[in-house]
Amino acid sequence: MAEVLSFSDEVLRNDLGPFSLEEGRFWFERTQAILKLASDGPLQELLRNRLNEILSAVANVKNALETMRAFDPTKPEPPSQNPVERKQSLLNSLRDNCINLHGVLLPALPYLMLRSVDLVALQAASQSQIQSLITTSKNELDQAQEQAKQTLDALRTAAGQTGVSKYATVFQNEANSHSRHSWGWAIAATVFGAIAAEYTILSVEPHIRAVIAESEKTSSPGLLIPLAISRLILVSILYVALVWCLRNFSASRHNAVVNRHRQNALSTFEAFVKAAEGDAQTKNAVLLQATQSIFSPQSSGYLKADNEAPSAGPVLGFVQGLSKEQH
Repeated sequence: MAEVLSFSDEVLRNDLGPFSLEEGRFWFERTQAILKLASDGPLQELLRNRLNEILSAVANVKNALETMRAFDPTKPEPPSQNPVERKQSLLNSLRDNCINLHGVLLPALPYLMLRSVDLVALQAASQSQIQSLITTSKNELDQAQEQAKQTLDALRTAAGQTGVSKYATVFQNEANSHSRHSWGWAIAATVFGAIAAEYTILSVEPHIRAVIAESEKTSSPGLLIPLAISRLILVSILYVALVWCLRNFSASRHNAVVNRHRQNALSTFEAFVKAAEGDAQTKNAVLLQATQSIFSPQSSGYLKADNEAPSAGPVLGFVQGLSKEQH
């Protein structure tokens, strides 16, 4: 078998041009492929008669290949055949011998191929590959679960931070709006105050003095009343508008200060909660204090009837406790 397998495709004599034996390539390559499969198996385990038939058929194929390799169309051997007939005879001989070899070898080929495989080693390798695949899949699943958990935690944290930031922004917008309105009311109060003062100084007071002087001369106080009332009404309207602007200014400043305080409470809420991780009681205290700072009435100093703000004792105690833990 080794000798047949050692032949290369040069035996097909492509160098002979029109007398090339290329037509026998199919049988040549197929026979070599079958012999390669059979050579890996234990031929000695076959029955003696079957083994002798195989060896005899292999020898015939070898002789046919050697004859093909020695083919020379210029030599008249045998003299009764021309080169074309000799070429066809060689191809027929290769075909017939290969068919004969296939007929005796193919029935035994499955057994030889099966016996050439180490089933124990194959089983061990398969089990090892399966175990490796299971371990890899488990590790990938654990990693995926851990990544999913981290992603979920990050989403929860981001959602919480976004919620706190969102409401802090709401109070910030309110504080900015009331602050702008307060300055508008301050400007309006300044305008009304200036108009009232100017009207009082330049118009009302001189006319009243003139009327008083005229009434003393004529001894007719009835002229004083109509003139004084009209001017006093106008002055009163101006001063009422001034007071109204001042009250709205105070209310807007109060709302701006209170909303700014709520914004600051929400902005610092997350820092206090993170510092109190693992302590549910402290977290509840922080949440309660933050809720009170948002919903409880707050004193700003701009209103006369400001309610007293809730005591800051719980927050001070919490901050002191954190300071002690850090030190």
